[in-house]
Order: sequence, then structure tokens, then C-alpha cells
Amino acid sequence: MNELIGKTIGQYQIVEHLGKGGMAEVYRAYQPTLDRYVAIKVLHAIVATDEQFLSRFQREARSVATLRHQHIVQIYDFGSEGRTYYMVMEFIDGQTLKQKLNALRAEGKVMSLETAKKIMEQVAQALDYAHERGLIHRDIKPANILLTSEGDAVLSDFGIARMVESTRQTVTGVVGTPEYMSPEQGQGKELDPRSDIYSLGVVLYEMLTNTMPFQADTPLAVIFKHVRDPLPLPRLINPDIPEAVERVILRAMAKSPDGRYTSAGQMAAALGQAILGKAPPEIHDRPTQVVPQPEAPSPPQPEAPAPPRRRRAWGWIAIVVVLLLLLGSLAAAGILFGPRLLSMVVSPTTPAPAERTATMVEADNGVTARTRRDDEWADAHAGKTLQSGSAIRTPAGAFARVSFDEAMLRLAPDSELNIERILEQDQARTVHLALVRGRVWIQLNSDSQFSVSLPTGEVVLHTGRCSIRVAEDDADGRVRVSTDDGSATVSAGSSAVVLKNQQEIAINAGGDLVNFGDISEEESASWQHYAVGAELTLATPTATPVPVPLAETATDTLVASVSASTSSVPSL
Repeated sequence: MNELIGKTIGQYQIVEHLGKGGMAEVYRAYQPTLDRYVAIKVLHAIVATDEQFLSRFQREARSVATLRHQHIVQIYDFGSEGRTYYMVMEFIDGQTLKQKLNALRAEGKVMSLETAKKIMEQVAQALDYAHERGLIHRDIKPANILLTSEGDAVLSDFGIARMVESTRQTVTGVVGTPEYMSPEQGQGKELDPRSDIYSLGVVLYEMLTNTMPFQADTPLAVIFKHVRDPLPLPRLINPDIPEAVERVILRAMAKSPDGRYTSAGQMAAALGQAILGKAPPEIHDRPTQVVPQPEAPSPPQPEAPAPPRRRRAWGWIAIVVVLLLLLGSLAAAGILFGPRLLSMVVSPTTPAPAERTATMVEADNGVTARTRRDDEWADAHAGKTLQSGSAIRTPAGAFARVSFDEAMLRLAPDSELNIERILEQDQARTVHLALVRGRVWIQLNSDSQFSVSLPTGEVVLHTGRCSIRVAEDDADGRVRVSTDDGSATVSAGSSAVVLKNQQEIAINAGGDLVNFGDISEEESASWQHYAVGAELTLATPTATPVPVPLAETATDTLVASVSASTSSVPSL
């Protein structure tokens, strides 16, 4: 949208482009009436397609404009021209925390504890002020923390995330940035201030380690890591972090909101005590699992020399390393351990996911399948066993139906579907599909996880019924996803959204999410005629499924169809 430079929106003259996010373009603009520069955020067209958006935009903008706090960016104005919506706010002449961290990272340094403490205290003050007034930020990250020339932190973008969430209870848009998103936010659940505290914990983790706790190839994969993966211990990355400070991070990033601090101010106070060498209060409810990493990167150098008490930690580390090497030598010689105990101590392993199969329960004439990727295509029949690497093709006029025990799918005519993997671990099944062309309806009646890779994105079905269509005859080359009854996360490019109950979204050929809203009459009719009416529901249906936390599902191996490890969902 650089074509706006030099133009005027309302009374604001666009001067330069400052940045781009998942929801808006950011510009510096000049306001002649008050002879001042302001920051203006022009929201992307995708967030303004909902007919209820204008009223929601006005309501949220008014709420945010009432915030008056020295560590919150002031909102001056908001408005629209046609379908272009914008917000005008205070211009901070400085840099973002993200830019500060990138500069330190380039120099091989890590932020000092005192600097991190100051930033956390000021951001916490801003969050507590907003939380007391019923506002949740939803997108806490370094890019939304501005640093003035004096080094003070100012929190920006309150209300932006909320503006793009539907006011209807039937849909919840996932807004935020995957790398900083709380587990409950990634699952589209109701949020409270403790979600912001989790994100603030991620920011603290990054400030003190120069790395993110969870990274993956796709936004969805990052979200699932936050939901279910153990947290890598920050002290294994940067041994100079005091143990008491590490415990503050662990509590802030507890998987369950009940395990976290109850306020941002409480977290900041605990951090201050930890830096002074005082241990935070005992955490009776273990906030989160932690797991040591097999190899820790070289510790970054601090901004300032570490105090003497930290250096003594290296002496203990050296002793431990020597002892481990000695034990390993004795174990290798068979002196210390027997063979069985040796294998348990030296190379502990987690049981690998078990391969599972599916069964073809319907195959019209002309339907073909192959059992493995290298097999030839052959006529399919009811009762055929399918496994990882299988594929199904349907010609014009023919349907196919496959049972995964806890789920059923029906493949539409003129379609092709690859069954990438069928795995089971800890009594939870993970199925990875790839829809090459055509259409598939899926009914899920358990806590298993289904992910479907598409030419332009990815869908993960949580509960209920979902329809996915890759329409070759669509002039725009769009992929369409709808939910009849249930919940599914749709990811494309750098954005994602959760659909719930009678919602639909399209992904265009460029990988952008478009046309988010109610399910069309055509889609609803197709469900009744082709899916539900064709016995897509399991023969022995379970009770109405209740969403189960993704932490209980196996989602280790997602289909990597989107490459956006540092992207937002949607964010600024």
C-alpha cells in the first residue's frame, strides 16, 4: 500500500511507510491542523469484509481511546473512507523492542537483567491499567513494545486484535502472533488477562535468551507447540540467567492459566525479587513441563559483565560435566551399570508413535486407490485397508468414504486425496492428509487431530464436521473451507483463523485468507445432501463432542504446507 504515500486520508498527509503486519499497514503522517506527526494504521481489506465490522471497529476504537497511561500509546482518532479503515495514534520517535533485540542478537549479546526488568515493569503497569478496565491486549510481542529515546517502554496496538474478532458467539478469530500466543488463545478459547501474562513471559524468555521457546515451519505448528510441548529451559540456553528468574518465566508460561501469575504487576514484582536474589514464592501447581535440550547453543554475551555470583555457577557446571563424562566412561566399560540399566541411563527414549490404518467403507465404480506411494493405482472396494502413504482418486460422479474409527471422511467426485500419515501416540490419533484437488467432508467424533494440507494453506480440524474444497474450476483458484458443526483452524501464508459452527473462509491463489463469514447457502445445502445425508456421521455416534485441549493430542508431525515461522496470525 505504498501508493498511499503523498496522499491524504481524512486530515492526515501520509509521509512514509513504517511497517506492515497481518492486519494493517503502518505509516507516519502529518496533521497540519495541530502541526504534528502521528502514526496511522490502515487496516487491510480482509479485516473489513464483515458487515458488522464498522460498528465493532467504532466501539473498540472508542474503548481504546479512553486509555490514558504513560506506558500506552495514545489513540487520537479513527475513521474510514469507503472500505478503508484507519486509526491515528501517538507517534513514538524511537525503536521497537524487536529492533532492539535484533541489534543485540547481531552483536552476539543478550539484554541485561536490569534493562529487561525496567521494560517488564513498565509494560506490566500498562497491562494492569488496561486489564482493570476490561481490555485484553491479545498480541503482546516485541514489535508492539516501543522504546523511547530515553529507553522507556510504551505498549501499542491495544484493541487492534479485538477489532477483527467477530461479535457473534458462533465464531472466534484467532488473533495474535503464534510465537507469543498463549495455549488457550491458539485454540480459540475465551481469554482473560492471564493470556497476556503468558505472552509477556515469552517476551521475557526472548529478551534473556535471544531465541524463541517454540519454533516451527508453520504458524499452526508453532501454536501446537505452545499448547502441548514441554518448555525448553532458558538456563540451558543462557546459563547466566539466575535460577529464580528462570522460575518466573516458567510460571508466567504455565500451560494452564491457573498456574500463571494473576496479574502482570505480580509477575514484574516476582522478577524484581528474583533479580535481587530472592526466590519467587513456591509454585505448588507445576506450571508447565520443561525438557532439557540435547545441545544448547553457545551462551550469548551479556550487555554488561555478569556479577561475580554468576561466575561461580560455571565452576559447578564444570564439576557436573566432569562427573558426567566419568560416569559415561565407567558405563561404557560396563563397570558401573548392567546392560539394561546402561541403555536406560545413557539413551532414554520416548515410545515412537504407532502406525495405524484406515478402512474404505464406500467406493463407487471407477474409484481407484494405492496402498503406498510407489504402488500402481488399482480399483478400490469397500473393506480395503489404507495406511500411511495411501491415496484415493474419484472420477466424475463417484464418491468414496473412509473410516478412521473415530472419524469419517467422504471424498467428492473428481477428487484426489493423499493419506500422508496415520499415527497414534498416548491413545490420541493424528492423521495428516493432503487434498490435491476436489473436495472432502470430514466428521470427527473424538479428540484426535486431523490436518489437511492444501495447495495454498492448511486446515486442522478440532471437533465436529468440516468441508474442504479445492476447486479447479474456480476462476480465482480459491480453496474454500467451511464448518457445519465444530471447530477448525485454517492457516495460509502468515495468517490463520478459527472457524466455528456454520462459518466459511476462502484462500486465494496467493495464499491470502479472504471472504471470512457465515457459511453460504450452497455450502449448507451440500452438507445436508452429500455429507450428513450420505451417512457421513459415524454409525455409532458418540455424544456431542466437547472440545478437548490440544495438549492431549499428538501433533508432533504437522504437514508443513505453510512456511512462515516468524509470521503473525493476524497481527500488526
